[in-house]
Amino acid sequence: QVVVARAAPATVYAVGDGGAWKSVDAGAHWSPARNGITELTLQAVAVDSANPQVVYVASILGGGVFKSVDGGASWSQANNGLAITAIRSLAVDPVTPANVYAGTDCCGMYKSVDAGARWTKLEGGLPVSSVVAIVVDPAAPATVYAGMQSQGVYKSTNGGATWAAVNNGL
Repeated sequence: QVVVARAAPATVYAVGDGGAWKSVDAGAHWSPARNGITELTLQAVAVDSANPQVVYVASILGGGVFKSVDGGASWSQANNGLAITAIRSLAVDPVTPANVYAGTDCCGMYKSVDAGARWTKLEGGLPVSSVVAIVVDPAAPATVYAGMQSQGVYKSTNGGATWAAVNNGL
């Protein structure tokens, strides 16, 4: 996965097998950014929309979520409250970046309201399945979409408290 830092468009982060990389020149050159990441099979990356130094990456093989506050120079695990650490997708609320979402590879989604310090499982109608994608609506950040493996798309209009399938026509 590749993501551009909205607050610094020349800053790009990429993850995959082997860890994380960072470019500060719009992808012309890349440097490893994995100091402190203990599980290097990474599936997802998300950046704080206001602060490109705050980055989250996630391991699909059980390492969970790692957070950097120095633009990827160093990382620390941010798994407090995650019962499942095989994470497949991440999203940061573009208006309130303390709200971070993590989709598991098997068992639904978690939310942090304190920038990854603590996670809470989201239920409220969300299937217990793999969350392959998460999108937070930038115009209405309480609206969150979850792409579920074999279950379609689910939508929450209250920050993940409750969910409903929105699969008409899919």
